[in-house]
Amino acid sequence: MRIRALVGSGCCVLGAAILAVAGCGPGAGPKIQVDLDRADAIRSALRRAAGAGEEEGGEEEVAEPTGFATLVGRIRFEGTVPAPKQLRVDKDVEVCRPGGRPVLSQEFVVNSENRGLKNVLIFVSSKIPSGDPKWEHESYLAQREALLTGDKAFDQKACRFLAHVYAMRSTQTLEIINSDPVGHNVKIDPPTTKVASTNVTVPANGGKATWKPGGESNVPVSVACNIHPWMSAYILPRDNPFFAVTDENGGFRIDYVPAGVELEFRVWQERIGFVSGSVTLNGQTIKLSKGRIKKVKLEPDQETSWEFVFTDALFD
Repeated sequence: MRIRALVGSGCCVLGAAILAVAGCGPGAGPKIQVDLDRADAIRSALRRAAGAGEEEGGEEEVAEPTGFATLVGRIRFEGTVPAPKQLRVDKDVEVCRPGGRPVLSQEFVVNSENRGLKNVLIFVSSKIPSGDPKWEHESYLAQREALLTGDKAFDQKACRFLAHVYAMRSTQTLEIINSDPVGHNVKIDPPTTKVASTNVTVPANGGKATWKPGGESNVPVSVACNIHPWMSAYILPRDNPFFAVTDENGGFRIDYVPAGVELEFRVWQERIGFVSGSVTLNGQTIKLSKGRIKKVKLEPDQETSWEFVFTDALFD
């Protein structure tokens, strides 16, 4: 490529051009004609090279998807399940502790029948072009600015956030509902200024509020209620729509993932954060660092299944 050739010899050629302008002092050879256009081209190439650093391939075109794929899977826990912590509920107990039952932490929820691990986040952490139909299926594009309401709303009942871990697009608006007969406030406290914070009172008996993130976060955002301080949840706002939260069986599904391109995924669980350590994926032991699964390339029009096993060693 021409620019690469210019960069490779740029210092010599640009140096020669400078010497030609200044001359070499008395007795120098015949005056050399300077090609200023060529010198400008060399300068531009050198600036681009400096900005790109030492990395190779900066001049190559970014790969584009060859279609869409589906990623499904399940995360299962093996080992001794730690006893859930009992939360201190000392206000509005008639509503918040119906029947006098204890209220337990949801930071680590394992299905007693199939060992599925609930509330684990898995999402594409690669930067994805926003609004590009080559990268986003039309069904995602249609919901890009949607109001998340109905069964997608963020509800509260018995002084608990019904969705303990939630994921949404940064461009969407979330409807917050209070289904309790007592008032709540919802405090969303992002770790980055890219995401809008809020601290809003939501009236009792079906009161509503809304929240639009306006930007993405690389980590889940904490949600709390100052009136009932044991209430907690997490929301992950992302610019792209490729995310999932495991259900009560540990299952997850991400439709229309860009295929034919390398992507990075990350895995997060509340008790340990981004998962670091050895896990089993489809029968093979792999080691995760800060939750990253790198260089994932899915095949177009295919369904890929990931079956994870997390052991208690991860949580020590």
